[in-house]
Amino acid sequence: MGFVTRSTPAYGGIRPFVKLVLGGGPGSNPPESIYRGRHVIRRALPYLAALGAVGVVSLALGLIAWVLGIPRVETYFLIFVLLLGVIAWILGRGPAVAATVAVAFVADFFFIRPAGSFGVDNTSDLVRLATGLLSAVAVIQFVHVSRRREVLLRRRKDLLQDVSPRIIQSLDAEEVLNTVAEATLRVIDYQHFRLYRWDESSGCLVLVKSVARAESYERTDWHTMTLSLGQGITGIAAKSRRSLLVPDAGADPRIVYPVGARRIPESIISVPMVTGDRLFGVLSLARLGVRSLSDEDLRLMESIAAQTALALANAEQYAEAEQTIKALATIEALRPTDARLTDTEVDNRIMQGFVDLSQADFATLRVLQADGRYQVEATGGRQWPDSDAPVGGPLTADQVAFLADPRVTVYLSDPETDSKLPEWARRGTKLAGVKVSVFLPMRAGERLVGFAGLYWRRARWLRPE
Repeated sequence: MGFVTRSTPAYGGIRPFVKLVLGGGPGSNPPESIYRGRHVIRRALPYLAALGAVGVVSLALGLIAWVLGIPRVETYFLIFVLLLGVIAWILGRGPAVAATVAVAFVADFFFIRPAGSFGVDNTSDLVRLATGLLSAVAVIQFVHVSRRREVLLRRRKDLLQDVSPRIIQSLDAEEVLNTVAEATLRVIDYQHFRLYRWDESSGCLVLVKSVARAESYERTDWHTMTLSLGQGITGIAAKSRRSLLVPDAGADPRIVYPVGARRIPESIISVPMVTGDRLFGVLSLARLGVRSLSDEDLRLMESIAAQTALALANAEQYAEAEQTIKALATIEALRPTDARLTDTEVDNRIMQGFVDLSQADFATLRVLQADGRYQVEATGGRQWPDSDAPVGGPLTADQVAFLADPRVTVYLSDPETDSKLPEWARRGTKLAGVKVSVFLPMRAGERLVGFAGLYWRRARWLRPE
């Protein structure tokens, strides 16, 4: 009992000290000095390990020399150089440099001169020591660069494995594009991200997603550009179905910039998004500076592009299924069930059905009147100001003939420049800033009863189906 009584105060005095050093239990708040001390210890451990490795190898080599009875072994310095390379790979460049200093002292004392003292007495020993140290520095730098690239590549692969499921799982095309832009930034520190969609109807690549992270790119309106196959690096990548890396885009004549934009020193990667035999578009990354993007970045972008193409295909199939269900419901709702509805109410219901299905910014409905003319009877869309909704004059004979042509359900990606669109139609869309127009003739048997016009201010992809 006396032993217990005497030891209890001692234990009570030691316990707080142990908790202080180790950080204490739950709810304890060690002082800031303890955290700083731990940080210093953690930083010092690799250096101590490197110096310890040099010491152990030095003793081992000295023991071997003593057993063999030789004062100097010339190849010992090669062993030290290899040791420094291993230290650089495992512990990093800082500890390897510290170990190199230790090796210089050890080599001078043990392996340069036969005498057991410091100092270099002749030029030959000095050259031998300097050559060995330079070799060690070169090995350390090479290992450091190789190790950093391996760590970066492993980190990128881990990130890619993390973001790939997010890209594939989305069933909304817009969400896919946002996810791809965000996920790519986690893998590659780009300064401009561009995603072009392939528009089968117009045969053009149209920019649908642009993320600028540098002033040089923010000042340019990239959405004004549409590219054909083979035009620019993006068009070439789409046409050849091959990825391209341009180290110095500012000096490459194949690069196409928007009107008014100046060339800048940058690197560009363009990767086609292809699944099966179908081209969905092209992913392009840009970074300021010549050779700022590498072949490893290109390989990563190829993986992301493949995932994106698959995700867009899935989203498209899902959207088509949803659109079919919605269209059937809309058609069912358009059937006249109430004889008391006026013509205006019927027209407005038809117009609303078109807008709901297409999400058009502007829409017009022209209906055949008793006088044989097609007048605007209803307007819709998300961006018509009430005061600016068009009424327009009746269509002329040549306009009716154009719209009634069986070959024409006219789908245009750029009404300002497409020669298929007559001047009278191009004029109105140009004033409204329209980028896509669709004209749909409505027939009752062989008789034309009207025309619906749908307009969007941004690119749309409406496949023939």
